[in-house]
Amino acid sequence: MSVPISPLTALRDLFQREVSIKHIAEVIASFDSSMPASEAGGFMTRMNYDVIGVRKDGVIVGYAEVDKLGPGTLSAYLVPFADEHLLDDTASILDAFKKLELQTQIFVRAIG
Repeated sequence: MSVPISPLTALRDLFQREVSIKHIAEVIASFDSSMPASEAGGFMTRMNYDVIGVRKDGVIVGYAEVDKLGPGTLSAYLVPFADEHLLDDTASILDAFKKLELQTQIFVRAIG
């Protein structure tokens, strides 16, 4: 005889095991670190983006926030990714919620 599963347990299992962060993640716009911050800021304002990815040698290595941009290039405003900012695309939505309790934004590591 099997033990009945409560609806709460079933719902928790769904979000912990079946639905991963890759199901809700958005692709991030990114620009080379040598791009003028004013151009990136204009793009971000037009698109209503709070953050963009910043690339070095073709790889997104961090992000920049629109409200912190000023003169110069994006490299001056680069916030390097730290482990607390990153989740693998296989992470559960519950894992993402736990990170979002501590961070204003998180980024999904889709390849590598």
